[in-house]
Amino acid sequence: PPTQILHQMAVHGTRHAERTPDAPVFLEGVPQADGNTGPWQGVVAMQATERSRWSHVTVRHTTGIDYAGWRLTGGVRFYRSDVTMTQVAFTDNRGEDALNIIHADFTLEDVDIMWTASDGFDADFSTGIIEGGTYEEIGQIGGSDGIDISGSIVTITGTRFQHVNDKAISAGEAS
Repeated sequence: PPTQILHQMAVHGTRHAERTPDAPVFLEGVPQADGNTGPWQGVVAMQATERSRWSHVTVRHTTGIDYAGWRLTGGVRFYRSDVTMTQVAFTDNRGEDALNIIHADFTLEDVDIMWTASDGFDADFSTGIIEGGTYEEIGQIGGSDGIDISGSIVTITGTRFQHVNDKAISAGEAS
């Protein structure tokens, strides 16, 4: 299939990315002259009326989103947009959060977050379930958490943490 080059993806509504292990989705930056992929801003989904579903997706090299005068520090953000992610990987995020979910319900099944500059996953004023997955090499710039929740109710089961710069799980602000 043809390759579409995006600097960012902003969606007002539901965002589905459902594939299989044999045909995964890769969201990443533009290939550079040295063969590596460069950074790109990332994805934001806002105010969806239906639950988004991602499966077998890899998101690489995000920096945070500069969209319509907003500066969103997370590489992938769901705002008032419920989401289910199954076998999704986030790697080499250079922004504040690899994944940020705000005012939404979520399920993260076997979601891996690796090699982040700052926090791995941040949930604000949300409810959700995290089952399995690995958070590894979190917080290359320091002071960063694997999972950071505030004002949220989250159940975490069977999740592994390795080489997290600050706390594996930070639960504050009435979580």
